[in-house]
Amino acid sequence: MSTPKRPSKPQALKGEHEPIAIPSLSASVVLVAPLKERTVDGYDYRVLLLKRNARSSTFVSAHVFPGGNVDPIDSSNVWDELYPESLGQPDADAVARMRRLRICAARECFEECGILLEESKGSKGKEIWAAIPESERKVWRDKVHDDGESFFDLFKLLSPSGSPPSRPALSSLKYRANWITPRQVKTEWPYCLSSTLLTYKSLITFRMNSRRFDTHFFITILEPSLAAAVLPSATSPDAVISDHLASADGQETFYLLAELAAHKSYATILDATAERQVEAFEPELKGIKTSRGDVWPATVLPGDPEHSQTGKLLALLGLGDGDGKRRHRTFVLMPTRIPGKKPPPGLTVVGCQRRGMLELLGPGWEDMTDGDIGEGGAVKL
Repeated sequence: MSTPKRPSKPQALKGEHEPIAIPSLSASVVLVAPLKERTVDGYDYRVLLLKRNARSSTFVSAHVFPGGNVDPIDSSNVWDELYPESLGQPDADAVARMRRLRICAARECFEECGILLEESKGSKGKEIWAAIPESERKVWRDKVHDDGESFFDLFKLLSPSGSPPSRPALSSLKYRANWITPRQVKTEWPYCLSSTLLTYKSLITFRMNSRRFDTHFFITILEPSLAAAVLPSATSPDAVISDHLASADGQETFYLLAELAAHKSYATILDATAERQVEAFEPELKGIKTSRGDVWPATVLPGDPEHSQTGKLLALLGLGDGDGKRRHRTFVLMPTRIPGKKPPPGLTVVGCQRRGMLELLGPGWEDMTDGDIGEGGAVKL
């Protein structure tokens, strides 16, 4: 096979002097559905992922957790009457921000998969919702999709006069992670025209991220009635990782699933979540030389010696470089050019590695490795 000619400038390529896109604030929720007993894979829970539409404007055909951008209703003071405990706090701005993000996660969860995360102390909210026909529930999902304010209207419906109010179950949403889409980068990478990564020398100019997101991830353990609705379309985190090469998914999805895969029981997931300090991760795309001697594209995270902010982090903590042995990265495949077909719109993650982050970030950031990190055979497309 002859070496292909250098491809023309992709349509997605932005101009040299266009400004870096400001990330949109968004929230996603990891829905964990407990099983009545462990299955043959050793897990006693399943995780719900949604597949984006092939014509979606972002994350085309990707498997993602339910979520989306914040809506003005998420920060509205109409929620104050339902969450009086969030008012008058010493750190009012931080409390309001987290309430906004949790409401966004709950709203998007209902809009995208029909799961209503509701809590009430003595109210009739669950009883009223259970009595509503499925066709009418679908109408409410459409209403919320078209107008975020309908989410608040729904909880007013579930709170009849004289009954304690029903409200989104924000207390069940535990803060897990914060990922920021990398800044625009202009990088030259070889296209893959065979089953082996980085085979041909034809280069493309690849500029990422005309749209960026500042996504905050929450995790919740579903109660039995909600878990029953999720289980038919949910899967184990390990199974998703095994199939990950088949789709161009975000590194944050792979990373979070790899963390979950270390927990065979849902009972330990929230313990690990509660004790860790969430740090904002903004990956950087780098070329990493593997133990096999080849160079792979990877997204490196704070704490990795290849990340530009690691030096500042180490100085702040008064730590040394750890002999350069710390690792915090995901290995990826760049879009593959196949004659007659368009390349996938993003990066396909094949593995992740976290080593030495416990010392930097604290409990909840223990070592983990999953997928291909350049120590085995060649990655196959």
